[in-house]
Amino acid sequence: SSGINAEWPLRRGKMEGYVVGFSGSKIFCLLNMTMTIIDVPQSAPMNQYIEKSMFYEAYRVACMGVTNSDWLTLAMAAMENLNLDIAKNAFIRVRELKYLEFINQIEMKRQKKEKSTDCDSALIPLL
Repeated sequence: SSGINAEWPLRRGKMEGYVVGFSGSKIFCLLNMTMTIIDVPQSAPMNQYIEKSMFYEAYRVACMGVTNSDWLTLAMAAMENLNLDIAKNAFIRVRELKYLEFINQIEMKRQKKEKSTDCDSALIPLL
């Protein structure tokens, strides 16, 4: 899927000059021979994807530029939904070793084919 959702409103803003390009969450505007770079916050679109349990899309948006707090929000939501790949990558971004170690333990249990799913979901709220 492309990750584009027509249900969500477009974001508009008034700015002076001409938009000459964009890259990630940055918009480049030209006014009077001066280039201005405008950072567009990505928290709202990331949270919209999280609310719909679209963690891969939320991760892609987060990679364009969000705060550490936003990364932690994504990581926790993904972990609570047992999307461990996204959770692990988000926790790596904020260097949360405690949670990375926890995810590693879950993955090791799964590899050993031990009873994991019931136990894993019961442990998450205890953190």
